[in-house]
This record gives sequence, structure tokens and C-alpha cells, in this order.
Amino acid sequence: NVALVHRGLLGCSPTQPSCAVTFHCLELFHQIRRCQSSFSVQAMAKVLCALHNVTYTSHFHVLLVDAFDTYLCILRHIQTTLKCALGRDGSKWKLRGACPACAYKQPGEPKLCPRRLHSMDGNLSAKRLDGSGSADMRVFNSDYFIPQEKVDRFKDSVQSKSRNVTGSRALTCSDNWVVAKAVQEDQVQVFQQTGIFVLACCHGFVECIAEMRRSGEL
Repeated sequence: NVALVHRGLLGCSPTQPSCAVTFHCLELFHQIRRCQSSFSVQAMAKVLCALHNVTYTSHFHVLLVDAFDTYLCILRHIQTTLKCALGRDGSKWKLRGACPACAYKQPGEPKLCPRRLHSMDGNLSAKRLDGSGSADMRVFNSDYFIPQEKVDRFKDSVQSKSRNVTGSRALTCSDNWVVAKAVQEDQVQVFQQTGIFVLACCHGFVECIAEMRRSGEL
């Protein structure tokens, strides 16, 4: 594999690979998946077989999956090493410096009030059934997602009783407010993940994401 890498190829097997894929091809598939996530590995494998005039079999699908997973691991390792060298690692860096316009101030720049504007909202479209994907024990490390153990600390912090609102203006606002349809308790128990909650700044930079587990949009 070392000799193949020096020639711009990535073997589909850790020892004695019989098939290899170029880094340019893997990067092309990577960018296609970023722009069109529905483009499957099987479709890419069939395209490569057609270009090389080879009859497609399911074996090529497995080879491309192994090579692409290895390529993504290499990219994540490079990105992690680069972030550590630049001091951009850690769970709080995106909140502090992900958006240049929000985080960095020029000398003598007047202070704004408020200093930063953020938007936070969730949706119920990213559902995942309880027990699904249990065969894959790999953990996806991301500096966007808040770890589950940190989110679970606030599971009992939401008050079930509504607060007493005073003032005619506040009452008018609350009367006209239309909330999302509540999720039934029996429906929530079926799903391990019911959606995601995203925090973004006013310039559109996503700073962190929290998974909604066994709950609706609180």
C-alpha cells in the first residue's frame, strides 16, 4: 500500500491488494456525495466499471466501500492534525471563532449591543429507530455535535408548567403564537433520535448541533 500511495493509488485491502482506486477518483466521489448525498456507492462502482469496460459485480461495491472509508479516515486525520497545529481544536472553538465576522474585532471597533446574534431551531425529520445501526460500533467524532452525555445533564431542566405571563402585549403575542405539533409519548419511545437542533450565527455559520433523543422539540 505504501508503494501504491506514492503513485497516487489507494489499495482496497490492507495486505496484498488486488484492486486500487486513485485519490482523484475518491475525491471526485467525495465531492459528489457532498453535493448529492443520494448518489450511492453502487452507482459510482457501476460508473467505474463502465469506464473500464468491466462487468459489474457486488464485489466491486465492497472494494469501493473499503477504499472510500479508508480515504475518509485519512482526511479526518489530516483535518484533526491541522486543527491542533492551528489551535482550532476543542469543543468550544466553533462557538468562539467559527464565524470571522462575529468572533474577531478590529482595534477601536465600537461595541455592539448585543455583541452576537444567534438562531436556534430544530426539526423532526432526522428520525432514527431505537436499535437501528447497532451492528456498526464505530463512533463518528465531530466538533459540531454536542456529546450525548452533556445533553443528558439538562433532561430534567425543562419545566412542564407554563410560566405566568403578564402584560397585554405579552398576552397578545402568546395568543398568536403557533407552536409545532407535539409529539405523542408513545411515538417518542419508538425512536432513539427524533431530530436535530442546530445553532447558527446571523451570518449562517453552523456552530453546534444537538441531537434530540427520545424527546420532541421542547
